[in-house]
Amino acid sequence: MQILAYQSAALQIVNKSFLDRLAVGCSIALMLFVIVMTTGEQLHARIIQWGADLWPIYGTLREPTPEPQCRVISDIEGRVDALEQQHEEENASALFATEFDRQAAEQSVISQNGVCQELKRRWAAAEEQRSPSLSAYLLLDRTVGYVASLTIKAGKLILALVIFVSALVACIRQHHISFRPIRSSVGYRIATITQAAVNGVLTYSAWAVYQQARTSGTTNGHDVTLVLLVGFAALTLVNLVQSLRPPEGLTARARLGEILLAIPLYAWLGVFAAGYFLFVEGYPAGLALHFGAIFELSSLFLQIALFLWVGMLLKQTRLAERILAVFKPWNFPPEVLCVVMVALMALPTAYTGGSGIIVLALGALVYEELRRVGTRRQLAMATTAMTGSAGIVLNPCILILMIAILNKQVVTGDLYHEGLKVFVVSLVAFAAVVLLTRKGPLTVAPWRHALPAMFGEFRHLVGYVVVIAVVVLFYGLALGVWMDEFTAAIMLPVIIIGMLLWEKRSGQVAEGRVMHRIGRSGDESVVHIGALLMFIGASLLVGGVVQRGSGDTGMMTLAFESPLVCIAVLMVALVLIGMIMESMSGVVFVSATLAQLAYDSGVNPLHFWMVTLVAMELGFLTPPIALNQLYTRQVVGELEAELASAEEGSFWYRHERYLLPVAIMTLVLLVVTFGPFLTGYGGWYGG
Repeated sequence: MQILAYQSAALQIVNKSFLDRLAVGCSIALMLFVIVMTTGEQLHARIIQWGADLWPIYGTLREPTPEPQCRVISDIEGRVDALEQQHEEENASALFATEFDRQAAEQSVISQNGVCQELKRRWAAAEEQRSPSLSAYLLLDRTVGYVASLTIKAGKLILALVIFVSALVACIRQHHISFRPIRSSVGYRIATITQAAVNGVLTYSAWAVYQQARTSGTTNGHDVTLVLLVGFAALTLVNLVQSLRPPEGLTARARLGEILLAIPLYAWLGVFAAGYFLFVEGYPAGLALHFGAIFELSSLFLQIALFLWVGMLLKQTRLAERILAVFKPWNFPPEVLCVVMVALMALPTAYTGGSGIIVLALGALVYEELRRVGTRRQLAMATTAMTGSAGIVLNPCILILMIAILNKQVVTGDLYHEGLKVFVVSLVAFAAVVLLTRKGPLTVAPWRHALPAMFGEFRHLVGYVVVIAVVVLFYGLALGVWMDEFTAAIMLPVIIIGMLLWEKRSGQVAEGRVMHRIGRSGDESVVHIGALLMFIGASLLVGGVVQRGSGDTGMMTLAFESPLVCIAVLMVALVLIGMIMESMSGVVFVSATLAQLAYDSGVNPLHFWMVTLVAMELGFLTPPIALNQLYTRQVVGELEAELASAEEGSFWYRHERYLLPVAIMTLVLLVVTFGPFLTGYGGWYGG
């Protein structure tokens, strides 16, 4: 079930190594730590609120307050006399004498007395409320607050550990994203040596950053830099050891093209970036600095890791099988079920914020369920690759939130509003193309038989709905936190673990301990987390190269005279960006480069970002790179991909997994790009 897996017993031995199991365990522990810490942060806010409800002056009681040292003056007249005498003594040596205002001085003393009395009254009232129960509550408040603060303080460090622990697993299992799996011993050596070279250069770059920080006396961020240094060094060492001993079962020879295609994509991107920073700029620290940009959005990328784990957890449940069983009585053709699947996957995509993430997280589940109902392999792979393409523009997609944060010209409300329309266009286009290219007749079962059976299947979903409701209501009512784009990554693992417990208790699964199923989901997700985050980091390196290079030549200061010409040119550029960069790193890169060019050329910002999202999705699906197709191969397995390639039929059906997504997204892109100019939609370009 992995693109770089060797079809041999050697991989099974490696998978069971102590280092592999330790890394998997650490990665799962880190993700659970993030969930517990974030929940603790939410709980701490709730504890403070409950404290305010129980003790009206809880804000004062939270910190020990010493008794006010002020003194209430009982002899006001005497105090005023003393002030008058002090005034006369000061006037004796002054150049210009002033008259003493006895009434104002008396009023000032009275006012000071009032303030002092109030301070003492409040202190006494607070001391009266102090009790053993308050002390116990304050201890709980401080303990939970300290634990919760670790998430904020250590977010970057936790992400760094997640990246390198999971990348170590991906490295040991040779599970990084590439065009083709390793089949020959010479290809294995070249792939591992290339990775060792890239990781070695990144180690040197991290050391350069560390040395610069020590020289300048800067200590902030040292822990993350050290993790970068140790992490890349560990990956380099593992790659060097791997290059010395290729596993058994590989062929002795291979063609040059197969060897080059087996080198992971992150290594290719790393070679390109290393060549620029080392030999063009002579700035080795630039590599680690641009890779480190991933830590500026640490909470976001930790959510990606959690969403990938959510997908593998969901795979351990029977929820998807139960949902598809609701549609089974209608005997829909496979093409209709593909449309249903794309529509269903739009919601989880909106929460994860990236189509590639949803393919890695739920792609295997989608493919298996489509194959279960008889969908041909080519169509099932095409649908799997497109599962997230329609939902990235929906509320509450965090990708939209990133765009709004990085670009003040747009706001999330308008982006979501336009995104909903783009989603409808995408779904209609998918349905039209799939149904027009169907192989069989478009027939369904009689509604008299299908409808009662459909409602009968709903009873199997009641337990899942109850689990979801219990967890959501607990977070909402107990912690004051409801499901949204910020909390979904924390709540969904808890929901799905609850589903696993319910399935076991209700007898929905015949065998398999809950902890074993959770561990299996972690084992499957860790390699995907490592592969994806390393690829995102490498994409940021390439983005840094392009950004610095274009800044030197002043390319980003140009502007087109016509917004139509500008958007047409940028449409092509955005597709190319989508072919080599992951969606989130792509948004960061486009925001820093092409966005201002579009604005200066008169392109409406809303229009530009809708085109950007659709164009990048087309890039993710377009050969020769086709990232989402690579993710699909990775999750469904090389054997299934080869069986799909062996399917017979016309040219369209033999290559449907590539042609169908490209045709659909090209159609959507053309509509979104040129529709406003042809129809005057939105009045963006003068009607």
